Amino acid sequence: MLDLLQKEPLRLHDMQTFHTKLDAAKGFDTDFIKNTAYFTAEVGEMINAYRQYIKIIHRAQANGAHITGSHPNGLHIDADGAPTMDSTPINEDVDHAHEHLAEELADCLAYVVKLANYADVDLEAAYVRKMTRNVSRQWSGIDLSKSTKEPKEI
Repeated sequence: MLDLLQKEPLRLHDMQTFHTKLDAAKGFDTDFIKNTAYFTAEVGEMINAYRQYIKIIHRAQANGAHITGSHPNGLHIDADGAPTMDSTPINEDVDHAHEHLAEELADCLAYVVKLANYADVDLEAAYVRKMTRNVSRQWSGIDLSKSTKEPKEI
């Protein structure tokens, strides 16, 4: 079953097939409403993980750490005026919090994939159709090609 997740490139269809087999093998409840509730709980866990991650970053900054974009978790410790990536407790805390956030996001994705299965939706095709519509949609005062802000639909 795990071979479905080893494909290069991994596609949403592969994830959907994996979850169909996993549900059957583990005897998971496939009720859409119940799984929507479970998904909602996972979103809450993801938000808490994100808040913890940000809290640790802010604490690290207060202790002299600098946030940059060049390290996978964005944290460099200032030692003698120069950034460093050596293993410090702050780096380990950030790495752990980042991994926890990644796991919670993966749980959310798993539930979205499962819900698509239960509703008989080809998630990859639906995503492409929806994003194609979004690109050509008119948004209030925002050029989507240049903005990172959330657009407001008109």
